[in-house]
Amino acid sequence: MVSFSKSYRDFEVDPKLAWALEHRDQFPVDVNQAPREMLLRVPGLTPAAVDRLLQWRCERPLATADIRKLRVNWYQLRYFVAASDHCPRQRVPQQRPVAVSIDASSGATGLPLFDAAFSQQ
Repeated sequence: MVSFSKSYRDFEVDPKLAWALEHRDQFPVDVNQAPREMLLRVPGLTPAAVDRLLQWRCERPLATADIRKLRVNWYQLRYFVAASDHCPRQRVPQQRPVAVSIDASSGATGLPLFDAAFSQQ
């Protein structure tokens, strides 16, 4: 099995979904303003669905009912798109905890940041 840099990039995950998870800062995509290239990167949107969206948005602003008419998986798509009546909350991913190294020779334990805060008191 081929290993990738991200743990969730394996053969069980959709490649578009894996790309979207790596580039969370580019989502949600506004279906009323985004270019075709960006709409094609949205997990759950096929090229045919994107073409229909582009045709429909020339006529009127798109809402969630219009997107659901495409027969796409709305439950997957709702986190990655914004429409005139829908805008998902953008959550900031939590940072991973920093590994703490203990240097037995100096007697220091923990992070230097905390050591500096305690020495000033």
